[in-house]
Amino acid sequence: MVWSVCNESTAKHIAQHTVDETRLGNYDGKFLKIFRTTHAALQDIIDDKSVGVIEELPERNIVKIAKPVGVIGALSPSTNPEATPVIKSIAAVKGRNSIIVAPHPRAQKTNALIVDLMREAIVKMGAPADLVLGVENPSVVKVRDEEERVRMILGKSMSVRGVSEFTSTQALTF
Repeated sequence: MVWSVCNESTAKHIAQHTVDETRLGNYDGKFLKIFRTTHAALQDIIDDKSVGVIEELPERNIVKIAKPVGVIGALSPSTNPEATPVIKSIAAVKGRNSIIVAPHPRAQKTNALIVDLMREAIVKMGAPADLVLGVENPSVVKVRDEEERVRMILGKSMSVRGVSEFTSTQALTF
């Protein structure tokens, strides 16, 4: 999923597409975010346990268990639409969750491009494409509707509102 967007040729295309659509930032900065930052985010968590028993503290008789919680909603800003959907999707899918990425209207084509690439990669791996969804024609009304229907919201700082831990493979369509 990550490699589908962070390989060099695709990252170059996404970087240029992002700058052209949003008129924010510069090509070099966007390229580095998609090429390096998304890959680094994956490497940071790839070996982490994300479901089941994730930690045991026998001296305190504590066992920490993480489980999927359902569908996650994610906001993607116009200032970082090239990396945000990928990084948030990594975290969601690793936790066996589905994610709906709601882009800023100024970056909706970039979001659609990235989400479509990730969905194609997910299918090639034998998983359902609807693990990652994007909101088409985003608006305040659609985002508010999403907030009401998902179990968790990841904002721009990856802070979580709502339920704790991770989610499942159920998908929400708009």
